[in-house]
Amino acid sequence: MRIPALMLMALIVQACALVDSNLSVTLPEDSALTGTLSGVGKQEFSLISIDDAREDKERIGYVRNSFGMITADMRADEPVEAIVRRAIETMLVENGHELTESGIRVTGRIKVFWIESDQNFTDVELIGQIECELAFSAGEQEIYRKDFVGSHSVRVGIVTSGAQRQAISGALASLAEAVAYDDALAEALRIL
Repeated sequence: MRIPALMLMALIVQACALVDSNLSVTLPEDSALTGTLSGVGKQEFSLISIDDAREDKERIGYVRNSFGMITADMRADEPVEAIVRRAIETMLVENGHELTESGIRVTGRIKVFWIESDQNFTDVELIGQIECELAFSAGEQEIYRKDFVGSHSVRVGIVTSGAQRQAISGALASLAEAVAYDDALAEALRIL
């Protein structure tokens, strides 16, 4: 009886690898978003414009079976530029700043928004990676520009949509934290 149960479990795991994942990507509740930017005094930021500059805009990763073969797609349930924009805006508010129609303009380009899976003998490592170039401008003058990177990995025995979501949402938090803790950005804002 034990062997058929194991075979059934193997079939279920393999079947999961044939279904596209549609992930809701949000900042985790325990994200540490308050950083260096909270010490620059209250600033006004205009609504953020983020463009998706990725080559493959249709997916954010591939689902692989236990043999490492691509069997389905991972997608976000909304445009990635909306996801990143919301995360950056949340981070700015968490650091004591205000979102207005005028103020310091924030623009960006998403270069990477991807979940990679690394199959090992006993588990799978899901690695969420986000890279976004952000530019901060006061009036017509650009005051700061940088490529920010967020990364987060999760090791699991069986890949589920929850684990995929955890990897990419963790990368989103890592990206927002990288902006919040950027000393050079804080210094550029202080001298305005």
